[in-house]
Amino acid sequence: MAGEEGVAATLARITAAWMEQRWDELRARFDPRMVMVQPGFGERLEGRETVVASYRALVERAEITDYREESPEIDVWETTATAVIRWRLAWTDARGPGRHSGRDLFVLAYDSDEGEWRALWRTTILDPAPRALE
Repeated sequence: MAGEEGVAATLARITAAWMEQRWDELRARFDPRMVMVQPGFGERLEGRETVVASYRALVERAEITDYREESPEIDVWETTATAVIRWRLAWTDARGPGRHSGRDLFVLAYDSDEGEWRALWRTTILDPAPRALE
């Protein structure tokens, strides 16, 4: 599905896949060249397998107690798209409860042969302090 609807559907599949620990499904939503840049434009995780492993590490070390997203803001230019998703996450791990809120910025490319959008690049911008979603 092309256009904003296709991008929104891909993003929803990414969220569902990591939340439900369906790693093959998550892998299928990422381009093999996927890059994820850590908050503050820190460390770069390069390659689909490395990025999937980072999602897996999160859910293996922490129990997600709440996760909410707002509808993404999407811009599409033929076979390229950007999307910004505001989110809030709460968890419990060995150190106790924690929470963050922020925005994820994705860059996606449309694979016309497969008829699907795939994420190519992502970074997270954390809010200075957690906030409630509207």
